[in-house]
Amino acid sequence: MVTHRRCERTSGYGLAMPVPGWRRKLLAAPPVARALIAGRIATGGAVVLGYHDVTPGAEDTDEYRLAPEQFARQLDLVLAWGLEVVPLGTVVERLEAGRPVDGLAAVTFDDALAGVYELAAGILAERGLTATVFASPGALGCEHPGWPGAVRAMSEGQLAELAASGFTVGSHGVTHRPLPGLDRAEQSAELTDSRARLEDLVGAPVDLFAYPEGRHDPASRALVVDAGYRAAFGFAGGRVVPGDDLRALSRVCMHRGQGRLRLAHDLARPAAAWPADPYFAAA
Repeated sequence: MVTHRRCERTSGYGLAMPVPGWRRKLLAAPPVARALIAGRIATGGAVVLGYHDVTPGAEDTDEYRLAPEQFARQLDLVLAWGLEVVPLGTVVERLEAGRPVDGLAAVTFDDALAGVYELAAGILAERGLTATVFASPGALGCEHPGWPGAVRAMSEGQLAELAASGFTVGSHGVTHRPLPGLDRAEQSAELTDSRARLEDLVGAPVDLFAYPEGRHDPASRALVVDAGYRAAFGFAGGRVVPGDDLRALSRVCMHRGQGRLRLAHDLARPAAAWPADPYFAAA
């Protein structure tokens, strides 16, 4: 007879429970153990949380579209673990100045999907928080090209309302086409036209960019600077620390699979422990 060893742990929530093998491996990582036992994440650097949508449909199983209850739980854990949720611009300002960003977190949403306006905004407001929404002006008010047949983007009026309530609006290109593969003129138009249209819409500077599908290359990174953006974000997992390339900063991809343990692992993981951004490696 084979005897399976069962370990027990006491979490930061006062729970003693058996730990399956896969969870034991995650708990063995020192930052994760510290987060769960001490109830605090103290890893150096900041985390930029990259969300897409919040949807009420129980039948919706897309990993990047969270139920409202899970989105709220994730925010509550971020706050309970001692992270200070700030506007994305605050993180960028400190990075520009070479100042520490330890203990900071920022919330972002790509694609400006309707669920962000209808559900996520209220959940954030209940906690006194806002977020950055990366929008494609050519896709507002219709089926989003990144989610064919499935998801509607918020309207221009809804995006302007969020901006007026304190949300930051960033650009996600005009049409959500990935910049690599477009010619220089098309890339430049995606960057400059989207910025101008969004600034006209929300009446505020738009100087943050998120690469559609997280894809970038040397040409697009250079054009981001030429177009006047202060910082741009990919979707490679990781923390941000002073000295990172502001033209392609990392975010932690948020998804349905992040319960307490998985979320603790992703938020406590040091910057050096994340794989390199593949679009830098391929350049």
